[in-house]
Amino acid sequence: MTVPDYLLSVCSSTIDDAADAVPAIESAHLPDAATLADAVGPIGGSAGRLLDVWAHAAHGRP
Repeated sequence: MTVPDYLLSVCSSTIDDAADAVPAIESAHLPDAATLADAVGPIGGSAGRLLDVWAHAAHGRP
């Protein structure tokens, strides 16, 4: 599978081995707002909803 560059731009890290998943998640952080907006785009309200979900996940909230 090939992940497009615009989606990779929102990743604070990537992994090649499943054993690296937990440390990668624990150290993950959101990119700057401009990068997120560029990757997600203004499609109706879906961009805002996606960013809200990512922000909640990054801060450990459901």
